[in-house]
Amino acid sequence: MRILHLSMDYPPRMAGGTTIHTYQLCKAEAELGHEVTVVAEAAKGAPAEEFDGKVKVVRVGRPYTYFSGRAAKRLLKDHDVVHGHGTCARGHLSANDFPTVVKMHNTWKGEMERHKRLGIGEGVARGLAMRMYTNMDKFCVMKADHLIAISDVTKHETMAYGVPEEKITVIHNGIDMARFRIESEVRAAVRSKTRMGRSKHIVVGYIGRLERHKNVEEVVEAIKGIEGADLLVVGGGDDEARIRHMAAPLGERVHMTGFVPYEQVPRYYAACDIIVYPSLYEPLGNVILESNASGKPIIASNVDGIPEVFEEGTGYLVEPKTGQLKERIAELVADEKKRFQMGRHGLSMVGRHSWTEVARKTVEVLEMVVDKRRRMA
Repeated sequence: MRILHLSMDYPPRMAGGTTIHTYQLCKAEAELGHEVTVVAEAAKGAPAEEFDGKVKVVRVGRPYTYFSGRAAKRLLKDHDVVHGHGTCARGHLSANDFPTVVKMHNTWKGEMERHKRLGIGEGVARGLAMRMYTNMDKFCVMKADHLIAISDVTKHETMAYGVPEEKITVIHNGIDMARFRIESEVRAAVRSKTRMGRSKHIVVGYIGRLERHKNVEEVVEAIKGIEGADLLVVGGGDDEARIRHMAAPLGERVHMTGFVPYEQVPRYYAACDIIVYPSLYEPLGNVILESNASGKPIIASNVDGIPEVFEEGTGYLVEPKTGQLKERIAELVADEKKRFQMGRHGLSMVGRHSWTEVARKTVEVLEMVVDKRRRMA
């Protein structure tokens, strides 16, 4: 099958979990023998067209929705189906009538509702942008032949746009196991580099974007009262300055790396003893799978899509802002045997989430859409 992906973010341009999803899915589809092209937004230093392994990458200028729509129109004759990632399909769906599946990584309607519920300030400009993206969301889900949601939570939020349930297939994200097989000497080197090798303290790690809804301040507050624990914060974002200010009184007990390139992330998982993911909301939570693949126990918030990929015995689910996070961190800091058992259990369970399996399920949906269009022609 010849598949055309529309995703604004593709390496070297990074925007969190959605970028990783697109990259890994395209690679897995290509490894299965399909012809894969992705139309992405231009990135500094990256050519307008290139092959990333077996995946052809075409990069366009801004605004992405307009130029990606034009690129798609030019490329459609060489493809069987379009797989658009959220609102990235807007330009194409406005201009072309072609078999199209849209991947729902989240919904902007859901984002707005969570922001209001949690009292997270969005500002006038961001509020207007979120309303615009909500309208784009609704247009895309109505125009697409079929939708794929990354979680049941996202599926039901998508249905709130008026989409019938039978138009949506749920396929959870995958994990590249090989990326997280890190040798012990690499682990030691990273701990030394971050000053986390300075003592016998247990390293508690947060790995992800620093935004207000990620609730990293709760981890900082928890670490203050847990003897024998240091905190490693890996990532950057709008909330970075505030978190650095909060962590400053803890001195060397907290190390913040700022943004870390995608290829280096597994090294930081390896440097940790415990991973925490205290988000106030999350459509799915790739960190859960990455922690499992790294053999690390995970303590995560019991919210939204996180329980869908959390496996019993691999760590703990906690209610945010209740003190449970601190209790569970303290428990695992004090219990080496339990940390080891939970990490090993995660490793034994995570294989079911391979990107190869995600790609196979995705292609089944794409083939269904193409066959249905052919029968209707």
